[in-house]
Amino acid sequence: MLENRLRAAHAGEGQVVLVSGEPGVGKTRLAEETAGQARELGFAVATGRAVEDDGSPPYWPFRQVFKALGQPAPAQLSDPDPTVPSGGSPQERFRLFEAVTDELVGAAGPAGLFVLLDDIQWTDSASLRLLVHLSMAAARSRLIVLATYRDTETAGQEPLRAAVTALAREPAVTRLPLTGLSEAEVETHLSGVVGWAVPATVAAAVCRRTQGNPFFVGELGRVLLSSVDGQLPDGVRDAVRDRLARLSPSCRAVVSAAAVLGSDVDPAALASTRSSRRWTRRPRPASSASGGSGTTSSGRRRGSNCPRPSGSPCTGGWPTTCPGAATRTPGWPRSPSTAWSRCRPATRPRRSPGRNERPSGR
Repeated sequence: MLENRLRAAHAGEGQVVLVSGEPGVGKTRLAEETAGQARELGFAVATGRAVEDDGSPPYWPFRQVFKALGQPAPAQLSDPDPTVPSGGSPQERFRLFEAVTDELVGAAGPAGLFVLLDDIQWTDSASLRLLVHLSMAAARSRLIVLATYRDTETAGQEPLRAAVTALAREPAVTRLPLTGLSEAEVETHLSGVVGWAVPATVAAAVCRRTQGNPFFVGELGRVLLSSVDGQLPDGVRDAVRDRLARLSPSCRAVVSAAAVLGSDVDPAALASTRSSRRWTRRPRPASSASGGSGTTSSGRRRGSNCPRPSGSPCTGGWPTTCPGAATRTPGWPRSPSTAWSRCRPATRPRRSPGRNERPSGR
């Protein structure tokens, strides 16, 4: 497909290709191989890569592109005013976008220009807007832009999502999501790494464990060549740690529980595990271990579900003396209705308490 896009751009029908996928799936490798094919067709090639660094200046990928072409970038692009937002006012930003577009379309000339923008999930919002603007003019030139991004890191990236949505509406834009390798492709990849034919059973096991991610497949292939039995390579460990570090603490807790349950996780079992860890009940005191329910301070029998130790003040009411008051004990539910069902007299009240009503216990 990418070869067809290259030939279309060489014929004067400019193209923009968005390559997406998880880390390690081969986006950059595919982009670099496509750049090599572009050179063979006579295209000039320029690359710009975004970096995960808060200190990177605005339009950093495009500034690298102009540097690779060996020509000066528009003034506002190469030396933006740090006292104003990227691009200044909307009118100034539009003029800048037009200037950049004219420069790149002119650089394409009759031979063609291949621009690679790598890891745009880390670029600034102004660069993303510029990419959208450029895509509108690409159709009438011999320019082809290939941009890669991680579709697993779009959470909280509203500028990226807005840019991808806007790009999808342009007729010159093609989206190419990458997925994992098949078992047959994993077998071929492993054989190339280890230098000998890998049994189909081994390839199937590696495919299941890595979900066909080429990076992980290659790293596990190196395990087959090493003398370390069962130890994951440092590259795999670092990649997994990096992904986990991007998750919130609650998400990491869910992932940890899922890892214990195995590869095929039952959502109901995972939810039950998380729920039981959150609402683990306190051990029953020894005085009530025999099954006695105890007596409340008002002389009524303590409910068998009440978690408070025998002898502590409890009238079965909410919230003044039960654990849901200001001194709520760990694990005690916040809802009065839930607490009432767990701390009640042996005789069930005739009606449930209202939202702001104290249970009478009659």
